[in-house]
This record gives sequence, structure tokens and C-alpha cells, in this order.
Amino acid sequence: MSTDRISERLGTSALNGSVSPTKTGAAAGETGAQDFGATLRLQVATLKAQSLSTLVSSVSDAGNNTILTTLAALNGQSVGESSAIPGVSATGRVNSLHDPELAYRMMSVINQAEATYTAQRNELTEMRSMLSSLSQAAADLGQPAAATDSASLASRMDDFRNTYNAWIDRFAEDFLPGGALHGNQAAQVTRSELRNIIGDIFTGAAHGFQGLGDLGLSIDAGSQHANFDGKPLADALGKNASGVQATLQQFAAHFTQATTLLASAGNFIDNRLNNLQRALDFIAENKPALQAEFGLGDPAKPVLAGTSTTAALASYRKAADV
Repeated sequence: MSTDRISERLGTSALNGSVSPTKTGAAAGETGAQDFGATLRLQVATLKAQSLSTLVSSVSDAGNNTILTTLAALNGQSVGESSAIPGVSATGRVNSLHDPELAYRMMSVINQAEATYTAQRNELTEMRSMLSSLSQAAADLGQPAAATDSASLASRMDDFRNTYNAWIDRFAEDFLPGGALHGNQAAQVTRSELRNIIGDIFTGAAHGFQGLGDLGLSIDAGSQHANFDGKPLADALGKNASGVQATLQQFAAHFTQATTLLASAGNFIDNRLNNLQRALDFIAENKPALQAEFGLGDPAKPVLAGTSTTAALASYRKAADV
């Protein structure tokens, strides 16, 4: 397989980064694929040069009675040794290479990349899907009829808080070190953008308020959860009901516009998903050839995703049909 093609599909042109060859587990950041592609290109070239030297030496030293042994060595096997993949030994190594372990480790990186990219794709897809419920909850706050009824509006504020917190909790583990979305720019931008809109102190400035905090809705800096206190809302409605309505309409417009843009084609999440899918398609298409060249590699380690590490591994296995 062409080294340039591997690096092109798994390197800088394919992804904004996820896995570094020196790291296993979850995404290593948006620049990781650059290191992955560069290292892969260098190591493939080194392995091929070393292997060619070894094989030429083996053939030149072999007598007429050792042709079978030499041919077996070219396939990474001893005479009588069998493997499901031609050239790969029972231990999963390509023994014809000068450094089978280095090649094996390289395939381990590719295996881990496949698991990581799969977990990222699945989690980003779910994140994008859940934006619609967030958008609807925000739109409900902007309904004119809601602003004149304190109990009804408080209920809608509480519904928005619960919907937002459920979204935060669903992906909280993903953002931790070792998580599927740790270092993922598309996910980070999505979370921070929505959090910033809720905490924007200029929302309602033209109507006598300094953000939704004056209406009882705020973001906890530690947990990232939204908190709601009904008393500031009731006080604000008693003093400036029209201002409350206008403020909530402004917030609803900004929030729903942001969720629409974040989920739209050609934007952060969509671009990242397309890049991930291209990388996964490449790995799936070329995995037999990669294994024949580098060996089987270690199985991928679980990637933290959602609320369980098991969920991510199950997603990977389902996608890989193993």
C-alpha cells in the first residue's frame, strides 16, 4: 500500500486530529493526526528499507535446498506455520520485517485510531441530534403568552434548565481526559457557544436587565450546569413584565440560531463528522492490506463515551463487525 496514501487519508488532510502514535486510548487533540501521518510515513519507509535489506541477504545466503524456507520467510512464516492472513505469523507479527515489533505497534495505533474515530463519530452524531431538543426548549421561552404568567414561565425556565443539564450530563464524560471528545474542537465549540449565550450579560440590556441571571437562570462554573431560582423571575415580572418578555425573546432567537448553525451542513460538527467517516472508510477498506504489511496489532482499548466505557467499545465492535 502507498505510504503517501495512508498518511493522506489518516493525516492532516483527513482529520483535524485525534490520535498520536505515542498515545493510545482517546483523542489526543486536534493536532494529533498530523503527528500520526508524519510518523506513519517515516516508519513505513524505514520498515520497508530494513525488510528489503534483510530479505536480499537471506536470499543471497540461501542454498538450493533452502528455497522453501526463504519463501516462507518472505511471508513471515516458518515452514509448517499457518496464519489466517498470508505473511502474518500466529502471534500477529510480520516476521519478514527487520523490526516486526515496530510494525506491530504501528498497527496497534491504527486499531486505536479506528476505535477512537468511531467513538467520536457516534458521540458527535448524538450531540448534534440532541441540539434540536435544546433549541425547542429555548424557543418555548420566547413565546409571548408565557411572559405574562409567572407560574407558566417559571415552569418553562425549569424545563429549559433540565433539558440543558441533561445535554451537559450526557457528554460530560466525553470531555474528560481519555474521553471520546477530549480535545475535539467541534464539540468544545458547541458546548462553549451555548454556555456563553446563556451567560451573556448583554442579553436584555436594552430592556433593563443584565442577562438571564437577573431572571434567575445562571451557569455554575464548576459543574457547567444551569441553575434556576424562581424568585428573581417573579420579582422581574412584577416590575417589568414587558422587559422580561423582550429579554426572553432575544435569548430564544440567539440560542435557536446558534443551535441551527452548529448543526448545519458545512459547519463544525458536520465537517468533523465527514472527516471522521472518510478516515473510517479508508481504514475499513484497507485493513486487510495494512494487517498484511504491519501485522495484526493490539486490539483497541476502550474509549470513554457517554456514561460508560462499555458503550464506546460496543459501538466500535458493532461498527467493525467483530
